[in-house]
Amino acid sequence: MSIRSLAWLLALGASLASAQEAPPQQLDAVWTLWRTSPDGEPAAIGSETVTTLLSPAQRELRSTTTAALGPQTLRMTQRLVVDPSGAFVRYRLEAETHRLECVRAGDAIELTGTVMGGEQQRTLKPEGLVICLDNLCWSHYDVLGLHAAKRAKPFEFTALVPQALVGIPGRFSPGKELQVLGPDGVQRNARRGKLVAANLLVEFVYDAQSGVAYRVEVPAQRLLARREGWRLADEAAPTPVAAPPAGVRELELTLPTPGYEPGLPAKLTLPAGDGPFPTAVFLSGSGPHDMDSTIGPNAPLRDLAWQLASRGVASFRWSKRTFHALERLKATNGEAQRALSQELADMGLEEEYLADARAACAFLRARPEVRGDALVVVGHSLGALLAPEVAEAGQAQAAVLLAGPGRPDHGPAPRPAPATGSCAWDGALEEAEQRAQAALEPLAGLGEGEAPAGRFLGASLAYWQDVEARDPVALVRELELPVCVVWGERDAQVTRPDFSALEAALAARARDDDRALSLPGLNHLFMPCEEGSGGEEYAVAGEVDPALGDAVAAWILQVTGGAK
Repeated sequence: MSIRSLAWLLALGASLASAQEAPPQQLDAVWTLWRTSPDGEPAAIGSETVTTLLSPAQRELRSTTTAALGPQTLRMTQRLVVDPSGAFVRYRLEAETHRLECVRAGDAIELTGTVMGGEQQRTLKPEGLVICLDNLCWSHYDVLGLHAAKRAKPFEFTALVPQALVGIPGRFSPGKELQVLGPDGVQRNARRGKLVAANLLVEFVYDAQSGVAYRVEVPAQRLLARREGWRLADEAAPTPVAAPPAGVRELELTLPTPGYEPGLPAKLTLPAGDGPFPTAVFLSGSGPHDMDSTIGPNAPLRDLAWQLASRGVASFRWSKRTFHALERLKATNGEAQRALSQELADMGLEEEYLADARAACAFLRARPEVRGDALVVVGHSLGALLAPEVAEAGQAQAAVLLAGPGRPDHGPAPRPAPATGSCAWDGALEEAEQRAQAALEPLAGLGEGEAPAGRFLGASLAYWQDVEARDPVALVRELELPVCVVWGERDAQVTRPDFSALEAALAARARDDDRALSLPGLNHLFMPCEEGSGGEEYAVAGEVDPALGDAVAAWILQVTGGAK
């Protein structure tokens, strides 16, 4: 018999055997995607239609997603195949900007395709369990649920994100049991779990037996995906709208800013009584923050403003120029979008912070509620680096540095979490730091007055050159005003060596009115957190610990003499 004939018979036999097998079981589902506005109003913005094919050999998920995340609607189709245990086999994605194929080859995963018009190819060699969790494919959480239902304890894995061509360390922790209700009142036992990947928190409800996903929430992105026909048996009551403490007043104002019409939205938060009051001038951290420094469901500057006001200190905060430029950018496209992107990239510290902060000090001196001779600049994170400079230029009376950098290497490269943190982050942090160092390499060796070309994290390299040029210790030592340094002992971004450097700078000044305070159990936002947290808790609703308001208000009242 010829080789060709033998091959034909083998193929025929396989075909007949296949014809006798039962067809794959088909399960259909629809996911609805919701986004919550900053004022708490949810709106449906998209959906994913899913068909799951189950056979003894594999589990295949095919879906089509439509989502209005910006001015343009995103549409994509995907196909994920895993083996019966849930182990990754292959993945295909097709969208207007992405066409990707991911295939497991031995201990490696090969990613090839086109991203934003450019050909991409990458080989990943993740260790251990790999779970594909691509963007806006909520059906993928059925696979995560499959693994979660088999394990009663937390487990670590690599989250494969094909659109970004990366594998990210992930950790899943099962939570409390609960009930879900389905079509016709069907009730199922479920569990609530928590996924942390790349410091992004995802809250996840899945079937306790099968692992089928019912609900996925990404608090930091205000996204909620629900499997249609299913809901929690005991839905939580709506979160009440936050309101200032009794007696505290907030005035909606506009900060007149040089060269940026028509000014920036601002709030003056006032204690009970007539005043005038000593007033804190807030400088928020890096990035395009609104006036509350909103991050996920948290508003740390708003919390601090209310705490200070309830203790006799007024405060003033405003939305940054970068925040407004970014909001305009999100609402447009084409040439206008490119122009706004360039406007954002061209903003330096002068435009982002210094000009508006000086204008705020002058603006407040003209307000009858404010003691013009008792302005205190209160900066958080990058704002703390700039607080001494603003206090001097704005003729303020003191400066408070909250979670401020204290070492020369205070640029954008991420720092490792505390030694008590999860070792799962070590590789991801090292890789991120290496990318940051490579991106900032053009800054090295530049002569005075030379400006580098390029961008990093949305800002120009000239911006980062400006940041790196500031020595936090020297700025504190040279300031001829009282300084208070405050740090949270579980801060994963600004660590103990930063605080120690600033503490030593205050000691060298030998001023009786300086203070250095470390607050136990608090993170970078001065909110309580678990030991070893790396920032993922920012996406969980919390409040600034009252210990911060107590410490800052007491020091401001001491150095300014209080209300007059």
